[in-house]
Amino acid sequence: AFGQASMTGVVQDTSGGVLPGVTVEVASPALIEQVRVAVTDGAGRYTITNLRPGDYTVTFVLPGFATVLRDGIQLAGTAVATVNADMQVGTLEETITVTGEAPVVDVQSVTRQRVLDQEILSILPSNRAPKMIAALTANVVISPDRMDVGGVGGDGSSRGDILSRGNSDNRIMLGGIVTQTGGSSHGTYNMEAYQEVLIDSGGADMETYTGGVRMNFIPKDGGNQFSGSFLGAFANSSMAGDNVTQELRAAGLADPNKVKQLVDINPAFGGPIVQDRAWFHVAGRYSRSQNFVPVRFNKNAGDPTKFIYEPDLSRDPANISNEIKNMDVRVTWQVNPTHKLAFFYDPTVLCDCPRRIRANEAPEIVIGVYNRNARWFTGADWTAPVSNTVLLEANFIRIYSDAARARTNPFFDSPEPPLAQIEEQRTANRFGIRRFRGTPEAPRNIQSPEQFRGKLSIITGSNAFTAGTNYATIGQNRERFDVDLPMRIRVRNGVPNRVEVWAVPWRAIFEGYEFGVYAQNRITMNRVTMSAGVRYDNFSITIPEQTVGPTMFTPNRNITFPQSEGPKWHDLSPRLSAAVDVFGTGRTALKVSLNKYLGGEGSGGTFGIGVAPTTTLVNSVRRSFNDANGDFVPDCDLTIPEANGECGRMQDAAFGKAGGSLEFGDDILNGYGKRSSNWQFSAGIQQELGPGMSVEADYWRTWYGNFVIVDHQAIGPEDFDEYSLTAPLDPRLPGGGGYNLPGLFDIKEDVFGTPARGQVTRASDFGKQTDIWNGLDVTFNLRPGSGVLVQGGTSTYRQSTNNCETARLVAATPPARGGALPDYNPSTLFCDAPGTWLTQMKVLAAVTVPGGVQLSASVQNLPGAEIGAVRTFSRNEVQDSSLGRRLAGGERNVDINLIPARSMYGERINQLDIRIGKILQFGGVRTTASIDVYNVFNTGAPLEFEEEFDSWQQPLAILNARFAKFVMQFTF
Repeated sequence: AFGQASMTGVVQDTSGGVLPGVTVEVASPALIEQVRVAVTDGAGRYTITNLRPGDYTVTFVLPGFATVLRDGIQLAGTAVATVNADMQVGTLEETITVTGEAPVVDVQSVTRQRVLDQEILSILPSNRAPKMIAALTANVVISPDRMDVGGVGGDGSSRGDILSRGNSDNRIMLGGIVTQTGGSSHGTYNMEAYQEVLIDSGGADMETYTGGVRMNFIPKDGGNQFSGSFLGAFANSSMAGDNVTQELRAAGLADPNKVKQLVDINPAFGGPIVQDRAWFHVAGRYSRSQNFVPVRFNKNAGDPTKFIYEPDLSRDPANISNEIKNMDVRVTWQVNPTHKLAFFYDPTVLCDCPRRIRANEAPEIVIGVYNRNARWFTGADWTAPVSNTVLLEANFIRIYSDAARARTNPFFDSPEPPLAQIEEQRTANRFGIRRFRGTPEAPRNIQSPEQFRGKLSIITGSNAFTAGTNYATIGQNRERFDVDLPMRIRVRNGVPNRVEVWAVPWRAIFEGYEFGVYAQNRITMNRVTMSAGVRYDNFSITIPEQTVGPTMFTPNRNITFPQSEGPKWHDLSPRLSAAVDVFGTGRTALKVSLNKYLGGEGSGGTFGIGVAPTTTLVNSVRRSFNDANGDFVPDCDLTIPEANGECGRMQDAAFGKAGGSLEFGDDILNGYGKRSSNWQFSAGIQQELGPGMSVEADYWRTWYGNFVIVDHQAIGPEDFDEYSLTAPLDPRLPGGGGYNLPGLFDIKEDVFGTPARGQVTRASDFGKQTDIWNGLDVTFNLRPGSGVLVQGGTSTYRQSTNNCETARLVAATPPARGGALPDYNPSTLFCDAPGTWLTQMKVLAAVTVPGGVQLSASVQNLPGAEIGAVRTFSRNEVQDSSLGRRLAGGERNVDINLIPARSMYGERINQLDIRIGKILQFGGVRTTASIDVYNVFNTGAPLEFEEEFDSWQQPLAILNARFAKFVMQFTF
């Protein structure tokens, strides 16, 4: 069963002959029914599945033979543990007890998995946020700008994606059922409510259609004894250091990332309602994290007479804040010896106030403020081992998420008159004021998906057949927000050159479902276990009738879209794998797999919210701006497409009009094999080094297909003039700069402003496009006993992309969340990006030394942040190039990339976190007092760089400065 361990083995007599008909009983306090039973088949093999994490004893009974009892077996995760037995002739009254360690090599499954149980989670200096826990796994990649030190980023469940094998389609699961997809967050996760966390980083089985990282939280059920726990943690700015060096200040960083305050209170309690029949477990959590970021408040914010950012050094830097209030309740009921039910309810109130502030964005323009964010899970689980060979399972969960953004900026009152946002092109700084209007209700993003999972397992000793289904409703009701003045003015050295306006508010609605059914058979013959299966998936979207009305810059707009249909996809995904017990000892396993996975389209993607017609309109437009009188006010009619006053022609004359700018062809919306997909091949070997110790090496190759692009219908390559430029001289650029930048295009003047019309279609209709990830992982897991734990490894990988055949003919990939038609720029500059080989290393270690002292640490050595480079070329520079004319539409300048993607990186990121704790025992209460120290060496590697060449490589954020956190834990 997904999220549960299995036990298998062969029973034979002392001569080596297999013994069919042996009764095998596994017993554990983790099982509410206490005992599970199987019988060996004709090959002497047995298999017992759906075993909860915990300590087990195994009893082998056969008339005419002495009973064999084996204890000391620890099960965790979804691994298949091999437990064999040799039985000798004797009487039933005789019992031979064998004590041995649990197997550490899984010789049947090819899934690569790390298990973090409560022992590990409670001893490590971790921030306990799901994605940050996953990021401690050696072969999981997280973008440096999403890194977290000690919990300063809060829960982190909605902060960016995690990768494995190049696949970002990650899933967070609760008891085997999906609760979060990709970067879409539906809730928070109360770590004291879970017994262990499973992190699958490759070789995913049939249960889901995606192949990304999967985190599965296995909930606590309670038990036959009352038990509880409490965790409290605290840190503030007085416990933090300063890691801003002279080099960082010279590079333009004024302030460090620094903790302001951390508070985490997490009690839990569980026990029997009725012994062996009903258990309960309840956990609560209050968490608040506040972190200073390297940006000062703007002295001139809200002043309509000043249009320059001036840092206010008399105030502390701005800070991000995350607050969580959560309660998790679970009741487990053994209805009868066959049927077990569990019910749970998990509500959360979350405040991101605000979620994120970048170093080049003044606090007055912050819009990521969620101050009324209600989320909850409710659902039920059912399991029924109807016989020794047949297991039935079902799970249901309903999720509700109401993300309501604040109507006011948390830092400022609304000024009069309202101000536009200002962007300084030379430094990429943004400032001004951007605040939500006082509408009757705050803008909201409401989702209420439901998930169902059902599974049948027919298990014999040598054969395991599984079949199952997944069903999920998906949908979204999203409102784009109305700001005080939906306008951004771009300036260079304080002189305006462009104005951009938005047609807001608008609302987008869609609804649909995902349905999948699968079957898989796994058979073991001698030392070889082979698995083959196939999965069918159906993805269906419907768009209800919806209306967009007039806005400030589209005063006459009033469009009603009738109900329409979105994607209706059908896909088949084969999965093949084999595992070989190389020497028949259960200590060496060779594993290979070839699997097809589907892309993680869902609520937020091009084929989710992106197909709602209100998102396909041209809802934003830009035009050149010549501020002749220097008042920073575009003296023109911004509703007229033609040039007038101080404003040039609209970049897209379809702004705010009916007809839609982005269309989806019937061929891409309907049929088999239309969905984005990838194939993943893996080969590896796992070796037991000794009791509780193993090492594994794996090679991975993932290649993607079914790319989609936008084919512009109104304009084509013939409507552009090609030219080239020369990169500036700079020792930081490849070869010192001065190289040619070919394959650039500018639209012809008589075509500029043509109403946009584009069709989302398949890239393969125009040429070949590739995206390939190659990687090699070496990981180890050492738990030799005596309170010692060491886990970790290295991962070396490279992502290579090439779209040279399609770049000249079509526009970029559609925006992930729909929106306006992407610019058509048929540039082939850097279309072939082979990427750079990168290596990361991660190690977790913990030991309990005599005297009850706990020592633990986590070490991360990671590639530095990617460096991009964008140079602004003036219209005069362009005119002097091979183009021989000025830019169309009166544009004053153009931004050009100077280096290919994934080619330059900053200094490596090194982070060491440690914990020192003391265990005290008072009666039945175990108390652990600890101090955590994060970023022990106080390194300040940049996590994000400015790309604009005038301020190129200015650090926008650095690793948080070293700080200490006090932690108290009680268990009984």
